[in-house]
Amino acid sequence: NRKARHDYFHGVGKANKALSEELKKPSPSVADLAQYAAVLDAEALKLGTYFPAGTGFDTGLKTGARPDIWAKPAEFKKDADAFAVAAHTLNAAAKGGDLVAIKTAAGALGGTCKTCHETFRKEEH
Repeated sequence: NRKARHDYFHGVGKANKALSEELKKPSPSVADLAQYAAVLDAEALKLGTYFPAGTGFDTGLKTGARPDIWAKPAEFKKDADAFAVAAHTLNAAAKGGDLVAIKTAAGALGGTCKTCHETFRKEEH
């Protein structure tokens, strides 16, 4: 449903923003980064479940998603899978405690978000 989907993205966005803000600090907390990375890793696997057939514009639901999510499910799945892999890589880097590896993995994760948003998310106004 719309609320569950909204809550999901709000939670992912909150963890991603916290991770980004922590990385901007002069001395980022590896423990905090690991916490945010773990949340993103766990949640990333759920992305594809929030857009099943029959939950798009044809239902009359208000959504920030473009119709292409439902029209191109294989392409959306590819992007969702890339997000899950990047989140898992980030989590592994955070567990390892190497800030350079964490920053690199966080950048890759952000790239997967951007790619998917460019194709499947409406512009925010």
